[in-house]
Amino acid sequence: MNHDIKNQYAMPLEYHDQGLQLVSLPIGKKFARKNWKYIIEQPQTTDDIKNMFSQEKRNTAIYSGPESGNFVTIDIDRPDLFSWYSLNIRNFADIATRTLSCKSAGRGGVHLGIKTSELLTSTNFQDPRNPQQKGGDIIARGGYALYP
Repeated sequence: MNHDIKNQYAMPLEYHDQGLQLVSLPIGKKFARKNWKYIIEQPQTTDDIKNMFSQEKRNTAIYSGPESGNFVTIDIDRPDLFSWYSLNIRNFADIATRTLSCKSAGRGGVHLGIKTSELLTSTNFQDPRNPQQKGGDIIARGGYALYP
């Protein structure tokens, strides 16, 4: 196996080692071609992860909910809103640097991933600067978010 293929599944294996269940997505896509709900029925193995990410370049998505140890994604839709939170919510920037994070696809927002002590419910939230405008989503159960 060549070195590039090994690097391709290095990050997914790291996520897997943290107890996270993964969904493999084609590059440039937000939706899986195959049924990924099997994750609920049986935890993935290291071999599953290698098989999912070794054939072609893929994006990694993390499945939220109890199957991933109550993993939750806070999906902040726009970078200006992330900046606003960083300036206006005490310790937000510090907390954001200590979580799993990445830029999200689309409008350049941010995904922040955390494990919670309790199972949360997925929901969306409003932009506190303009309550008429959506600010993002909390993906807590039964969905996934990209972490390329």
